[in-house]
Amino acid sequence: LQRDVPSESNDLKWNEFIASVPSGHHVQTALWGQVKATLNWKAERILLTGSDGCAVAGAQLLIRSFAPLFNAAYLTKGPVLAHDDPALVKEIIRYAIEIGRENHAQILAIQPPNNGIATISVLLECGFRFSSLELAPVASIVMDLMPSESELLDQMKRQTRQNIQRSGQKGITVREGDVNDLNIFYRLHIASSHRQRFVVYPLKYFQKLWDVFQPHGFIKIFIAEYNHVPVSTLLVIPFGNTVIAKF
Repeated sequence: LQRDVPSESNDLKWNEFIASVPSGHHVQTALWGQVKATLNWKAERILLTGSDGCAVAGAQLLIRSFAPLFNAAYLTKGPVLAHDDPALVKEIIRYAIEIGRENHAQILAIQPPNNGIATISVLLECGFRFSSLELAPVASIVMDLMPSESELLDQMKRQTRQNIQRSGQKGITVREGDVNDLNIFYRLHIASSHRQRFVVYPLKYFQKLWDVFQPHGFIKIFIAEYNHVPVSTLLVIPFGNTVIAKF
């Protein structure tokens, strides 16, 4: 194995690797590192290659200073592996700890990928402890999109099906938005935050997210309207084989 520290010149290679493996997630892409930079996070990446030069494992850490003497580092939805191998996980974690120390991090938090059950035992072996800290949202439901629309509707509760049908009968329409609809999305996002009491990111964060992800097709906005007035919106991230309802 050889460690290759990705640079801006080979970010494309990194992103292609993350998108090609089953555990690949958009928060492990170099693109996500660019987005998080707007919130003062610094990205550090580790890439392990085999003798043939092909990537076999990798991880992206995000590091930030919260106080003069307190830095934090986290690795979410990683390590990312081309194939299951505890030895690769240990190697990535070793490098992650090394990077954390180099950046004077007092805490290193790791949230394994969705298929990373085997990673948990390796983390425990390396001295990590379970935490209630949630680095990335956990899906409330995962839906297989291969069945037909009618089959998907049949899997839903009766009340949900009725609400969908009623929305169409009442004149609710849904359209795909573009960059010009970011302000609409943000206005409704803020309205939701007031009701549900969550903290929102600044508008420039979403503008950066769109600018970085949209050229690759990794972001979509859908807007529901009643009498041409926007009443609801959803920002999704299609990456790899999964579409994530992000905001």
